[in-house]
Amino acid sequence: MQTDDEHKNVMVVGDDPDDQLCGWRTLKRIGFRVGSHDNMDNALPTKRLVNSTEGIDITMIALTMAEKATLLVLIAVVCVMMQSSSVNAAEAYSGGQQFDKFDLTTEATATSGLHGMLGAGVFNGESILSDGGRKTAVRPLLFLRYEDWAYLSLRGAGVWLLQSADRSLRFGLGVSVHSGYNPYNEANLAGMDRRRSSLDGTVNLSWRTSIVAVSASYAHDIGDSSNGDSASVRLSHGFILSPRLRLTPSIMAQWESEKVVNYYYGVRPDEVLPDRPAYQGRETTNYGAGLAADYRLTQAWSLLGDIRTTHFGSGITDSPIVVRKEATWGFIGAGWHF
Repeated sequence: MQTDDEHKNVMVVGDDPDDQLCGWRTLKRIGFRVGSHDNMDNALPTKRLVNSTEGIDITMIALTMAEKATLLVLIAVVCVMMQSSSVNAAEAYSGGQQFDKFDLTTEATATSGLHGMLGAGVFNGESILSDGGRKTAVRPLLFLRYEDWAYLSLRGAGVWLLQSADRSLRFGLGVSVHSGYNPYNEANLAGMDRRRSSLDGTVNLSWRTSIVAVSASYAHDIGDSSNGDSASVRLSHGFILSPRLRLTPSIMAQWESEKVVNYYYGVRPDEVLPDRPAYQGRETTNYGAGLAADYRLTQAWSLLGDIRTTHFGSGITDSPIVVRKEATWGFIGAGWHF
C-alpha cells in the first residue's frame, strides 16, 4: 500500500469539508487533489504569525484589493445561483443531504491560478419525505479553486483565512445552501407551504493528520428562511490501494437547531389534516457513515463513486411528514480536472 506522499497526483473523493458540487445538495463533496505539496509556499503572498510559546507557524493570506473584489463578485454570483435553485421534496431530503458541509475544501494544492473539476454522474437516493421512495437523477459536477485558498461551486463558496505552514490546519469562512422543498405534486405533502432554501454563512475548520482528517463546520441561516443554526463534524481517512485507486471511509455527526428542524419538518396549524397532526420541531442530532472511491483513469480523468447512509434524530423522525428514520444514497460519475 502506498503512502500518502506517493499519491500526491491522485484525485480524492470525499476526503474533507464544504463543497457543494453539482447544483444539487445531496451530491456534495467529491474532492480532489492535483499536483505536489512540495511548492505550496510559493502559491500566494502571505503573512506569517508565529506563536513563540507553542512554536505554531500560522500563515495568513495577504490579498490585493483586486483579488478581494474578484472574490466578492464570484461569491455574489454563486449566492444568486444558489438562492434561485428549486428542488422537490424527495430530491431535497434524500439521505445524502446530511453530509453537505464536507469534503472538498480542505485539500491543499500547489497548482497555481484557477483550476478545478468538471463532470457528471448519476445519483440515486431514498427520500425521508413524501412517499419515501428512491429517486434517480443525472446531475453535473462543477468545482473551481483559486490557488489553495478560495473555492467556488454551484452550491457554495469560501476562503481559507488562516492556515498552518504545511496546510494541515485551516480556518475559513464560506456560504452554502440548505435546500428547501416544494410540496406540490407530492401527495403526502398536499396543503403544505413551500419551504424555501436558506443561504447559510459557515465557519469551517480542518485538521489533517496521518491518522485521520477532521472537518468541522458551524452554519447560520443568513437567508431569512429558518433563521436557525447547525453544526457538523466529520472524520475520514483515505486508503491508497494502488496508484489509481483510493478509498475513503468516513463517519459524521450533525446537530440541527430547533428553528431549522421546525421550519423544514414541522407542521403548522394551517397545514393540519386528519392524518397529519400539528408538529413543533425540536433540535436533533443525525449520524452517518460513508465510503467514497476514486479511480484514476488518466492524468485528467477519474471515475468517482460514493455511498452514504444517515440515521436521523428523533426531532426529525417524530414529524408526521417524515416516513423514514434512515436513508441511503449513492453516486457514480466521472470528472475531468484541469
